[in-house]
Amino acid sequence: MRRSKKIIPAILIVFGMFATALAAYYIQYQQEIRSGAAVPETIYVRQTCDPTDPNCAVTVNYALGRVEDGWTIIIEIPVYDDMAIISPDYLNPDLLDGNPHNFNIQGKGTSQTTWVMTKPNVGNGHAVHIEKLDNITINFSGIKFDAKTFANSTVHIYGTNTDGTADPNANTSCTINFTDVVVQNSKAAGIYYSGNNGGTVKTSTFENNEWPGVSVHGSAKVDIEESTFKNHQHQAVDAKDSPVDAKDSPEVNVDKCTFEGNNIKWEDADSEDNKYGALQYFHNSKGTIKNSQFLNNLYTQIRIGKGYIGAITDNCNVNIYNNTLSSSQNGSGIAYYGTSTGSVLNNILKNNKVDGILLNNETSALIKNNIIINNGSEGIDLYDRASSQIINNTILGNLRHGIDLFDDATATVLNNISAFNADGGIRAAAQSNFTALEYNIAFGNTGGDWNDFSNWPPATNLTVDPMFVDKDGGDYHLQTGSPAINAGHPDAQYNDPDGSRNDIGAYGGPLACGLDPDLPGCESPCTPQCEGKECGDDGCNGTCPPGCTNNHGTTQCSTGLCTPTCDADWGNCDSNNANGCETDLRTSNANCGVCGNACGTGQICQNSTCTTGPACSTDEDCKPDCSGAKRAPYSCDTALGTCIFGDPLVCDKECGAECVTNDDCDLLEICDTENCTCAIPPIKCSQNSDCDDDNECTSNTCDTLTGICSYLPVSDGTDCSTCTSGNCECIVGVCSDKSPTGCDIADIFGEEGKPDGHVNSYDLSRMLSNWKWQKTPRDKNADIWGPLAKSDGEVNAWDLSKLLGCFERH
Repeated sequence: MRRSKKIIPAILIVFGMFATALAAYYIQYQQEIRSGAAVPETIYVRQTCDPTDPNCAVTVNYALGRVEDGWTIIIEIPVYDDMAIISPDYLNPDLLDGNPHNFNIQGKGTSQTTWVMTKPNVGNGHAVHIEKLDNITINFSGIKFDAKTFANSTVHIYGTNTDGTADPNANTSCTINFTDVVVQNSKAAGIYYSGNNGGTVKTSTFENNEWPGVSVHGSAKVDIEESTFKNHQHQAVDAKDSPVDAKDSPEVNVDKCTFEGNNIKWEDADSEDNKYGALQYFHNSKGTIKNSQFLNNLYTQIRIGKGYIGAITDNCNVNIYNNTLSSSQNGSGIAYYGTSTGSVLNNILKNNKVDGILLNNETSALIKNNIIINNGSEGIDLYDRASSQIINNTILGNLRHGIDLFDDATATVLNNISAFNADGGIRAAAQSNFTALEYNIAFGNTGGDWNDFSNWPPATNLTVDPMFVDKDGGDYHLQTGSPAINAGHPDAQYNDPDGSRNDIGAYGGPLACGLDPDLPGCESPCTPQCEGKECGDDGCNGTCPPGCTNNHGTTQCSTGLCTPTCDADWGNCDSNNANGCETDLRTSNANCGVCGNACGTGQICQNSTCTTGPACSTDEDCKPDCSGAKRAPYSCDTALGTCIFGDPLVCDKECGAECVTNDDCDLLEICDTENCTCAIPPIKCSQNSDCDDDNECTSNTCDTLTGICSYLPVSDGTDCSTCTSGNCECIVGVCSDKSPTGCDIADIFGEEGKPDGHVNSYDLSRMLSNWKWQKTPRDKNADIWGPLAKSDGEVNAWDLSKLLGCFERH
């Protein structure tokens, strides 16, 4: 094992042991920065390291004191009982001038580094405690926070107290972003935003936290995307929150998230005030919830406003689009309370224990194009002065009424289908509850389709079978010949997407494409066009991958291509505009000072100038200085007494490289020779279909253990129409191998160390590397290639492979 348990930086005694050395180093370090000396852009948190090594720190807090604007702190080992205090007391003073600054804290490689509390009462009980900062952005990624014995929030961003008062440790105008994090087992909020500090939460997982996974209290904006919230539980007296809650005027937007199995309740769970499900907004909060899944949460899945009867105080504004809300165990799908407002559009609400949609306490919401089925009470339920426009919904199979206007609630009800509900179709306490009731269908409702009012219902409404395509199978589109087709309100504002008169039900009206983008008149999905582009618009309001990167300069995107401008001492020597200015002209022996200026034998590039190396008798005499974690390859030509230097630079452990080859790394890791660190290689596939190369001459296979695709030739006789592989051709509709008999057996080696569908110099090199050469008088002429692309005194597989690489197989 290369890793072991870390020391605890938050303990004052331990910190004191390092204080003198750190202070001396920090003074030297700041002098180096101000003098313009080269400094690292990454700090690695390792268990042991040299206190004077600018690339290394032994604790997170130690690294915080040295991180510069734009730098990254990479946590390489699991962090135990290490509370990161990100505050002026620990952070590099250069980041505290009030100007915008940013830095990153991330786990090693693509795997998540675990940050876990195993001891109770450490510090203030937060894993990350952020306080008293101004205008700073912090990006967390690739970290698993496992609370175990945390007493408070896992990541706590100070701004306001939970009662809304200002906190003495408040941050101001900070942005805290989280990507690919896991937060679990927290005794309070997983991530607690407060004050005017916001950020984003993306592709992250929150599970088994007792309070919200994400809690936002204050006036900031937080966007939560593609994240999962599961199995949050809390039954303490003071728990009034859900897996995500927002209060005191924030904006919280949720997109493409999953909420499942959350069980949040206050101790007195029989009171409606104390039932919370997956999402909770109150006290002037606003936001949008869209494209998300809600499943098997204990109480109301989305609750807007905390008020109940007599408590009209919330004034939230939340819009809810394109979600599926299913199987709330003891509550409704969506509920608005306390003078809140919003829109509920294009959702599917089914099998919830109580109402599909509930409006209460003077709330006002637009309800359009929803499918509301098989809920345990009303489909749509309004009461206590609530008001709504209920338009183009399909409501059926609910255990009470399809639409119920109770007490003094009011609504405009147009173009809806309310059918096969157990109590009634469309009901109101009085005719005056309806500001309009027109062009609806009520049919097959057990307790009656309409109220028994005089002259009821108005003549534009119908009591006929709407003729669903497959009611029992869950397809609520209308059959050809349905009486609901072109039978809705004739005003053009209600027309279907194709411009025809409104179809009654959820698949009619101008918003119907949100439920079914394949309806007539809906725009076809855009197809991105990125071929030949390195950057820019793909034709669908997006950016073409992979875009432009330039760590040493700036890049402009022009006509789909990247145009880099290099910083001083850096060059675009590989002529690849997409990766920017990749060559350090100060140290590159092949590009010294300018691209293409190669240093001669016995010379090395130092400070952009080719200089003569020392006379030598051994390789050690030629060892050049380190450049970061790398140095130039070197050897001594003992016959001439001259040093030979190679290019490019290579990782060197004496220079601080973690690895030189894959053998230096743990199982399943590889050596990233660009950064000289071990990393888990990116997963390229999880199933065979991920490897499709659009070539019917090859079989596409995914190794699910390594995530690597392989492409093997299909057998002779496989049906085909065209072939693009050099190994086969399509003759009379079948693939035929063009290789001489037995050549496929020689396909033993490719870039991934496996057969690659080609017999070439790779394979011959691998085969001949097992043979010993017999020297002949002509061997000197055949010695054309070595590791440095020059003759190396041996004739071997390198030379033969180089020669064969100049030929094309036939």
